[in-house]
Amino acid sequence: MLQLIRRARTAPAVATAAFAVLGLAWALSTPPGAAPDEPSHYVRMVGLARGELVGARVDPSTPTPGALPNIEAVERMNREAGRYDVPRLLTPPKPCNAFRPDLPFNCPWAPIDAPSGEDISYHARYLPGAYVVPAALSRVGSTMWQALSAGRIGFLLQATALFAVVAAAVSQRCRLRGRLSTGSAVVLATGATPLVLFTAGTLAPNGTEVLALAAVTASAMRLALGWSTRWMWCLALCSLVASWSRDLGAPSVALALVAVALVEPSIVAVARERRQGVRLPLALMAIGAVSAVVWQLVNKVSVLHRPGSFADLSTGLSDVGEAVLASVGLVGWLDVRIHRALEVAWVVVAALAAGATLTRVSSRVQRVVAGVAALTALTGVVLSIGLRAVGFGLQARFLLPLLAIGLVVLVMAPQRDAPWSPGVVRGALVLVAVGHLAMLLQAAHRHANGIGQHVDFVTPVWSPPLGWGPSIGLMVLGAVRVMAVPLGGGQRAVGAGTTSSS
Repeated sequence: MLQLIRRARTAPAVATAAFAVLGLAWALSTPPGAAPDEPSHYVRMVGLARGELVGARVDPSTPTPGALPNIEAVERMNREAGRYDVPRLLTPPKPCNAFRPDLPFNCPWAPIDAPSGEDISYHARYLPGAYVVPAALSRVGSTMWQALSAGRIGFLLQATALFAVVAAAVSQRCRLRGRLSTGSAVVLATGATPLVLFTAGTLAPNGTEVLALAAVTASAMRLALGWSTRWMWCLALCSLVASWSRDLGAPSVALALVAVALVEPSIVAVARERRQGVRLPLALMAIGAVSAVVWQLVNKVSVLHRPGSFADLSTGLSDVGEAVLASVGLVGWLDVRIHRALEVAWVVVAALAAGATLTRVSSRVQRVVAGVAALTALTGVVLSIGLRAVGFGLQARFLLPLLAIGLVVLVMAPQRDAPWSPGVVRGALVLVAVGHLAMLLQAAHRHANGIGQHVDFVTPVWSPPLGWGPSIGLMVLGAVRVMAVPLGGGQRAVGAGTTSSS
């Protein structure tokens, strides 16, 4: 029995290690600039590392990359852009094969004597919180690839820390409330999708936002079980990170707290009893959320757009459905997708597990989860209509923060006892491991040879700095660590807390 308990308690550590290894595999095997908007995020990061917060203003009529539908779209991008002084050795990457999955990464590197100049980031006036740690680490790099790699490690470190918070909160919930149902364990196993790991291992603030909101929700759910100064401050700090990470951060923090209060009313009583210990953390959370909203109002251009017809609403709903599927694995410049059979299997298993879990929670929890799901769909429709009007489309990573809230609430809410079926969970872990490995290898094939070309990691067109051998070794190691997450027994459970949804 003692050995079972010890193995169960290691589950959060094993799950966090698997997350870190898979994220590192993405960081090392993805060419520079081969993630969505990564060149723009890179310029923002390097500029911030050199003390430039938002850069110099960009003329609204400055030509932008890509074919935008109208002058309004060009002006919108330029109003949120900034010019930064980037040293010649840190010239940003230019992915010549973006949106061409049939082509390998064969982009010319900037010459060593390239002149220093001003580079534009189209994210200059986005919230800067997610860039701070990566920017600090990027200062150790003397070349573009070194600075970008250090920045990716910074994003991965903060994502892994937030993941660990969720894993610890779920594990403590298991010890205090009893085991998880089989459905909850499978939902957790399928929650950290390849897309989430991809955003954690590249220059993508979305990953920080998703994981921070999952950590906020998990911390609040843990606090509802009993007072803890450590968890109160964890909630406050994660809320601050979430609020200052991306556009939906601050309002999503409020949504998470309301959802937890509805599911676990005891958290309000806990806060009242510990009034002195709550005031300062709550003040920090309020200041963080309000200041983030003010920043948005001052610096960002609204994407709200009135729907022109019923067709707009119908298209928006269709986009939301596609975004749910794409949240499993649509990476790169939105041009590399996980194998369709794996995608369908992943979604079906996750949906069945979520349905099974919903049957074991109270009607109040069901209503809260349904409300979060409805709000996610509504947000997706609004974003789809607004983004289409200026030449962009809805992406899965935009909705992941809201989905993460619903997932964590569902998994950590009180449940009726359920038969413990380790074999079902172990099967789900195998599916997750295979999915992550397949997605990583698919992306590697795209960069090394081009999709549709013969797979050749021995004489590829492009190789990561350490070569494909160590990179593929990391991919396999990460998949093995996923399958090795220990299953507990009795009053212990799977502690593999995850942070997103599929």
